[in-house]
Amino acid sequence: VAVVKGAGVLVVVVLVVVIKGAGVLVVVVRVAVVKGAGVLVIVVLVVVIKGAGVLVVVVLVVVVRVAVVKGAGVRNFRFWGIVMMVINTTNSSSPNNTQSVSFAIGTFILGIVFLLGVPGNLFIIWSILARARKQSVTTLIILNLACADGAIMCLTVFFIVYLAKQSWVFGRFMCKLLFYLCNTNMYASIMLITLMSVHRLLTVLRPQGAHFFKRRRNMLSILTMLWLLVFILAIPALIFRDENKENANQTLCSHRHPDPRYEVFHMSMETVLGFLLPYGIIFSSYVCILHRLRQTPFKRRVRSEKLILTIIITFAAFWLPYHIINIVQVVSACAPEDSDLRKRLSSISSSSRAATSSLAFISSCANPVLYALAGRSYIRTDGLSFMARLFEGTALEIISGTLRIHRKSTAIIEGLRYVLASAILGGGSGFVGRELTKLLKVQGHEVTIISRQPGLGRVTWTEVESAGLPECDAVVNLAGENVLYPLRWWSESFRSAVFNSRINTTRTLTHSITSSQTPPRSWILVTGVGCYKANVETLYTEDTEWTTFDLWSQLLKEWEEAGQLPENTAKNTGQVVIRSGVVLGRGGGAVKQMLPPFWLGLGGTLGSGDQPFPWIHVSDLTGIIAHSLDPTRVPASSQPRVFNGVAPSLDTNRQFTRELARLLKRPTLLPVPEPVLRAVLGRERAALLTQGPRVAPKRTLESGYRFQYPDLTSALRQILAR
Repeated sequence: VAVVKGAGVLVVVVLVVVIKGAGVLVVVVRVAVVKGAGVLVIVVLVVVIKGAGVLVVVVLVVVVRVAVVKGAGVRNFRFWGIVMMVINTTNSSSPNNTQSVSFAIGTFILGIVFLLGVPGNLFIIWSILARARKQSVTTLIILNLACADGAIMCLTVFFIVYLAKQSWVFGRFMCKLLFYLCNTNMYASIMLITLMSVHRLLTVLRPQGAHFFKRRRNMLSILTMLWLLVFILAIPALIFRDENKENANQTLCSHRHPDPRYEVFHMSMETVLGFLLPYGIIFSSYVCILHRLRQTPFKRRVRSEKLILTIIITFAAFWLPYHIINIVQVVSACAPEDSDLRKRLSSISSSSRAATSSLAFISSCANPVLYALAGRSYIRTDGLSFMARLFEGTALEIISGTLRIHRKSTAIIEGLRYVLASAILGGGSGFVGRELTKLLKVQGHEVTIISRQPGLGRVTWTEVESAGLPECDAVVNLAGENVLYPLRWWSESFRSAVFNSRINTTRTLTHSITSSQTPPRSWILVTGVGCYKANVETLYTEDTEWTTFDLWSQLLKEWEEAGQLPENTAKNTGQVVIRSGVVLGRGGGAVKQMLPPFWLGLGGTLGSGDQPFPWIHVSDLTGIIAHSLDPTRVPASSQPRVFNGVAPSLDTNRQFTRELARLLKRPTLLPVPEPVLRAVLGRERAALLTQGPRVAPKRTLESGYRFQYPDLTSALRQILAR
């Protein structure tokens, strides 16, 4: 491989010589890419089996010229191809020309399969074992599938020799063993895909019922039983596969059934248990999944449906010809012994078996291609780890930064049973925005971030103001200057920045949603609990009416008013306001600023310590946002639906301080008096720390959301865990 980055030239030359004794198999692949000229030249030359008496020359020359004009959005593809196959049969031992053609086609297919399948499946195994940071249930299934496919790919060299020589030269034992392993791979592949489909079905329709699969021990037990079943189902290949002498110069490794009834049983068993029944389950599973998707009125759900259908059709397409020949063989065995129908069907079966069997092998090398296409968006950011990032995105038990879903908590999974095609996040580069982006991407959704700086997967606020929002299904605004940023003095300019970063961005988004020809289905604005007046006696819920009483309540009033959509737009877009408490989480939020003094034993209460401390774990805040994105839970209405984003436990600052110190095994000796906070932060900002309302998430709980971290102990344990 020679890469000249400056010149934009990539040249790849591959030369493979295999099985000299059996003839000659030479594969030469030359790829030249000249980016500047937009020219891609691929030359493939394959010469097969000259010594065996059959000369097959396949020359494939493809010249592709690609012209991409990004500004105009034009892509032109021109290609010219020549495919030439010359078959010269000089060996009279070949039974017939049709069978020779089938063997030649099979040899060519298996050669390509070997070159793609072995490195492709090894790369999958390496990506999962060496690069994937978390192995989910789906990842374990994919690992087993890659091991099965990789093993059978390594054995294709024996079948290449067999088809090239048109005679079995490896003996009776290898005849039985190799085809037994082929049948094992067939059953293993289809059953692993079926298991993946059933697991996906349970996850979408019955998230709580999918807990059994989430335990690694349970999943390993299921996979062990599946492999035992696979080895048992493949036993007929040991019994009915044997060497058969066609003539003095040719030996075939083919089926040998002592009675037509055994042939009917064997072929029917393969087709029913290895194709019809599993694909019936797969088809039924995805029909149910697609039915659930169609209940969600997102316009882009078709993309998800196409991906699912592509996976089903790909595997079915490669195995269908093989099983059609099985059915032909069954009909032939049932026909009268000397009838023309039996002779005709038997001829079709014997002449097509090699080609259809080789075609079925393609399914084992198709997986790496499908995964590479699905994970191509990760290549630029993750390099060789792109496939590992793709597999991490299949996780149900998500461990990503501060996000963790375990056996006792299904709130986030419940909130993501619907399918969200695309979301745009204002302020997505902040602490909460990063965690929400991880959550949505892990579930396979497209996320675009609105930021001040351009970049991959981003649009700028200037672009949104001038051109509007890209087409999307949901918009979430998390933007806002950090009020308690310790290095900023509380000045008039900083106060204006705090107000403008919230109100102006919200107005920009509401204006863009209103002016959009295809407005999103969901619009979520995350604000704060500063609208509730500090009072240790009063318990505030979402139904509590409030009026402005200080600077922060005035900010909340203007902020939420800026986010309200006009009535004509609100008919089609569900509006949600989430009033968040103090966000706690690992690597960000309030705890990040508090930890250093607490680690040194210098932590203490703020002010009196008796003020209410409404808080929420970042995983629950992102979970509530995801929960609210489901339009079936939040239908479109003229008024926003308000949820309090706070934990159910009603804690004070003193309780928080003591629990944090207890888990850190540090004393709390130095309380911070209120005058000190006012001197350092200013009167308005100090009030946020020394005063607080008692807030309950009444409507949030009534909506069906279940908190992952409902109390301080569980939340702080997760944050402080190593």
